[in-house]
Amino acid sequence: MAWLFRKQPSHLKTPGFPALGESSTPAFPLAAGNFPETDIISTNICCDPYSTFCVSTGSSPASQTIIGALPIVSYTENGKSYKQVLYKVLGGRFVTEYVTQIFLSILLNIPDAESENIDPATRTYYNAIRWACKDLIKNSTTLLELSITFSEAPQLSQPWLLDTVLRNSFEKINETVSSVIRYPLDGFIVVVRAASIAHVDPASMRRVVFRRYLYLLVDLLHRKQLDRNAIASLLYTNPTNKTPVQTVTPDPTATANSMAPEPVFSLPIAQLRGSAILDERTYRTLAKMEEFRFLEQRAADWVGPATGAFLHAMVAVDGTGTGTVSEPWD
Repeated sequence: MAWLFRKQPSHLKTPGFPALGESSTPAFPLAAGNFPETDIISTNICCDPYSTFCVSTGSSPASQTIIGALPIVSYTENGKSYKQVLYKVLGGRFVTEYVTQIFLSILLNIPDAESENIDPATRTYYNAIRWACKDLIKNSTTLLELSITFSEAPQLSQPWLLDTVLRNSFEKINETVSSVIRYPLDGFIVVVRAASIAHVDPASMRRVVFRRYLYLLVDLLHRKQLDRNAIASLLYTNPTNKTPVQTVTPDPTATANSMAPEPVFSLPIAQLRGSAILDERTYRTLAKMEEFRFLEQRAADWVGPATGAFLHAMVAVDGTGTGTVSEPWD
């Protein structure tokens, strides 16, 4: 069996994305599979002889323009061909050292089949995706830091097996230089899916996802530069009220509206969803992860208090309360 790769229309251009033939070194290869330019895998897989025919004619049963094919065999048996074919079908946009990771990112961005009532050809397609992901995670290599951005000397770094790197990275989430926590969100989702295939402990994955969620909240606060009132409306009840002047004799006409602001100690995900800090689009991106959806369940009732304590502490450390927060990892 073989993968077929289709040509993408020339009008699909993402600003800043590497151009054809650029041979760029991607900063975050596992985040590169979610762009129109890398949506190149045909839903048709076929036998090797027919894949050769499709490439020679430049067409497939789905009337797609076919630009390449790759036998579905283990990476250890076909590593050189993997890189040669992937470099070509990706248009020479990336250096060969990273095309395998980008291919894995493309595969892990393909939504899994939800229905049990799918036709045999479609089932074969999804089974091939699962098998290829497991094989690439087990046998392909990457930098120990997952990215040249996080590596102090990438030219001196030795390649490590990806599953080893994933396990190692998920054990170091408490470090301020954690590569997993700092990985861009689209790529982080891919990293989590890969870690699941690498059999990283589910509890560890949930902790990592929660840490990344907190990191994202700080990042969003920093980028959106929310003002004092916007932050106060999330962290306090009656946020616009000032602390009343204390008198010897209490004012009998005082109402709830004259009460001083009270801190909100629990901020569950549902309460932040759609707010100034966590917009709906970002929430839906996070919700692609099963581990994040778990954080919304009753079994994770600790999430609200932990998030509330974190955000209050963040604002207290910032010291201004004006929304000019520090960088996420300062």
